[in-house]
Amino acid sequence: MNIKRLLKSKRLMASCMILTALAAKGQSEFKVHESGEKGAHRFTFSLAQVYFQEGKSDEIRNTFVPAYTFNYDYMITSRWSLGMHNDIPMQDIEKEEELHDFRLSSSERPVATKIIGAYHTHKNIGLLFGIGDEISHHENFFITSAGAEYEFHLKSSWQLGAELVYDYKVHTADTWMMGIGISKVLTRHRHKG
Repeated sequence: MNIKRLLKSKRLMASCMILTALAAKGQSEFKVHESGEKGAHRFTFSLAQVYFQEGKSDEIRNTFVPAYTFNYDYMITSRWSLGMHNDIPMQDIEKEEELHDFRLSSSERPVATKIIGAYHTHKNIGLLFGIGDEISHHENFFITSAGAEYEFHLKSSWQLGAELVYDYKVHTADTWMMGIGISKVLTRHRHKG
């Protein structure tokens, strides 16, 4: 196994473990929140479809790949949030490259990690924008993102939501991602007295 790939997978596992630890700690230290409350933490898991076009101009293919996302968002104010969003494909993606007269084919699962800012225009609608990096086995690609999300508030601090995000990627295929997920929202419990 390649050392770089091992280090990348360890970083991803460490990030997931930190988010899980924060969520577990939150069960005792956090309480249910009202939507849009300043200082709230939101943890989201989504199932998604990633769409992109691949191939040369004479043989372009439309490709859909199932993926899942792990997102964390912090409400800075009642309208603005900042978070880390991670898109992980569920299957390998075939990539073809031409080198001189040879066509090289490889399979990999690139992980997209982005810092996302959101402006909540309404209690249910948020506009997303951000930057990030697509981490793959051979090289990484810079990403800029734009999108929208809709949240439907369930009982207590649970939310059901949908998002549509466009990722512009430098030197590789741009992607559209549409996902449906569930979120848990927590806020700090303040003791009086």
